Amino acid sequence: MYDIVAVGDCGVDIYAGVPRLPGYDEKVPGDFIGIFGGGVASNFACAASRLGMRTGLISTVGDDDFGRRAVESVREFGVDTGGIRVKAGVPSHFSFVNLDSRGEKSLTIVRTPVFAPTWEDVPMEYLGRARLVHIAPFDLDMATRVATHAVSSGIAVSIDLEPGSALGGFDALKPLIASTTVLLSNQQCLEALFGALPLAEAARRLLDLGPYVIVVTRGELGSFVLTRAEASAIPAFRVHVQDTTGAGDCFSAAFMSCWLQGRPPADCATFASAAAALSIQAFGARGGLPTQSEVEGFIRLSATGVSS
Repeated sequence: MYDIVAVGDCGVDIYAGVPRLPGYDEKVPGDFIGIFGGGVASNFACAASRLGMRTGLISTVGDDDFGRRAVESVREFGVDTGGIRVKAGVPSHFSFVNLDSRGEKSLTIVRTPVFAPTWEDVPMEYLGRARLVHIAPFDLDMATRVATHAVSSGIAVSIDLEPGSALGGFDALKPLIASTTVLLSNQQCLEALFGALPLAEAARRLLDLGPYVIVVTRGELGSFVLTRAEASAIPAFRVHVQDTTGAGDCFSAAFMSCWLQGRPPADCATFASAAAALSIQAFGARGGLPTQSEVEGFIRLSATGVSS
């Protein structure tokens, strides 16, 4: 039995340090930093495992070096990889990450045929072992079918929306959102879906489709949490930033790990903000992933005015 099974991408991130993020038609020099494990769903699973959750991952990779690196990097965090399908003769996907001196990034995802699992790649028996299924909905058909199946089986569902999820518009997402227990989204995705609609109104439109909780991440502005009973704005923690890659994935994993322990959504958002703050103080999406005791200790220190 798993606390969480994540469904989505599994790849590697190739890092270069740059003096500034390049603009259109601009060439900048870069220094090789390293190759790290990456992917939204994989980062989520690793972060949740680091926080003490029993986690598994459903994904697809090729039978190349990047695929082997991607699977091994997930396994190193104690994530069960029995749900990962390795496809012969297909290149694994990867990302280029330009990282500047402020820890800000630009990221190019190089998609391949195994970028995200299809419905046919999802092992139903494996999925059924989860208390919670977390989905990175790059394949909207797969995500909707997985969410519907999970809900019908009594399994909670969380989804992680990014601007790429909004390409088909709000109507295309409605069936998926209707089968979602906790919806996590960054503010850019809400703006892609609803334009200039105020944040609270946009979140309300999502809540009206059926989720119990809506969580909107806002970078250094913190997060916004909406339930039918209350709305809460949660501030971000101020820390020295090394690398923001994967901060949203860590936030989502920490929120859902806390939520599975039965804590109130606003408390989960504070816990998640602290986890994300710790994660961005090291290179790589997983280089600074904290344990639960580290997050709780950071929150206690922050409450006394001691900075990290």
